[in-house]
Amino acid sequence: MTSRTVDQTVDARVKDLYMRYPYPSAEVDTGVALFGLLDYVRYVLWPGRASLDGLRILDAGCGTGQVAVQIARDYPHVRVVGIDISSASLEVARQRARAAGITDGERLSFRQASIEELAPDEQPFDYVISWGVLHHLSDPVAGARQLTRLLAPTGGIGMMVYAPHGRHGVYVLQEALRRLMGERDLSEQVVVA
Repeated sequence: MTSRTVDQTVDARVKDLYMRYPYPSAEVDTGVALFGLLDYVRYVLWPGRASLDGLRILDAGCGTGQVAVQIARDYPHVRVVGIDISSASLEVARQRARAAGITDGERLSFRQASIEELAPDEQPFDYVISWGVLHHLSDPVAGARQLTRLLAPTGGIGMMVYAPHGRHGVYVLQEALRRLMGERDLSEQVVVA
């Protein structure tokens, strides 16, 4: 098996997982608390900037759109683009936007794409969010490089990746569930969990 074949297999498995189980779930709106995320970003990246109006934000791997929709709702004068590989997740994102009174279009848009496929827009992004995504890529470093190519000269990236120490409690719980679940397939595991 070649490296490219392995990469395609990894990408296909990740896409299949999120097609079958869009995340975060549509049934549960966790009300992600961003508490002035962009105000903090403005303080760090652009301390002299009086307003956030006109910023272009990319949510790379937006899933079901929780963060993208909340930013569009809380900051009505920014432009948010959410991308994801899962059409099922994007459908939930569009429903979430409609429920928040935001139409998919001028201020907020969603499109199906992988990070690796993104080409620099005609206008670069001021801020890129990539939370819980890069570690799913067959080449996370290439994905991070790609995101930096999409940035405006004074732009910034907020990213989060899973790491062994930061998720120790999660891993302990996962191991306990593995022992309880035995050899069930993924769909049975999801139902039991």
